[in-house]
Amino acid sequence: MYAVEHDGELIGGAGVKQPGSGKPPRTMPRLGYWIGMPYQDNGYATEAVRTLVRACFESADCDVVGAGVFADNPASVRVLEKCGFEPVCRYMIFSVARECQVDTIDFNLTAARYRTGAYD
Repeated sequence: MYAVEHDGELIGGAGVKQPGSGKPPRTMPRLGYWIGMPYQDNGYATEAVRTLVRACFESADCDVVGAGVFADNPASVRVLEKCGFEPVCRYMIFSVARECQVDTIDFNLTAARYRTGAYD
């Protein structure tokens, strides 16, 4: 996990869950990120995601990077779309924080698509 800072202040976090971790084991690197509410809509999440994606594709032998977002979080969906991710599936998952089932969308970015840079 990496700290996301602005002017020396912690404003969020971002990280990569590695293949083989989790239950069931992940088959690809999977991103996670958050930005504190006062700092949202300033491009910090997009910058963090782009940095993690670059690190995944430039330092590891991987063909695809994944991420998932709750469907009712359009800002996070847009971050992934701006970074070249495409939706691959949708499902319900239990959210501990919300204490209920939540509609979730998984996104993937392939190495081939990343190399084209043909997105936002």
